[in-house]
Amino acid sequence: MNQTRIPKIVDKNWWKEERQTPVKQVAIKKPRRTFSDKFYSVKEVAERFQVSLDFIYKQIHLGSLRCQHLGSVKRISHEDLEEYLQEQNVKKRA
Repeated sequence: MNQTRIPKIVDKNWWKEERQTPVKQVAIKKPRRTFSDKFYSVKEVAERFQVSLDFIYKQIHLGSLRCQHLGSVKRISHEDLEEYLQEQNVKKRA
């Protein structure tokens, strides 16, 4: 068998075309508030509203519910909880 080889045409800059520069996503941070006297644990908030711990953690992860991190412990201030509830009421009405 006499096979002729077909030379491959290789563009040396092929990787530049495929590589796309990633879009930098910047989170909009809310301004810090003054220190609150009342903080709740995630468990206390979940029990108060009769929802699961996973639901509260998910809302924190999504950024809907703000919390303060004290090491590995998460605490939710009274003001942040009220703000979250206000946002939820506005979303339901809209």
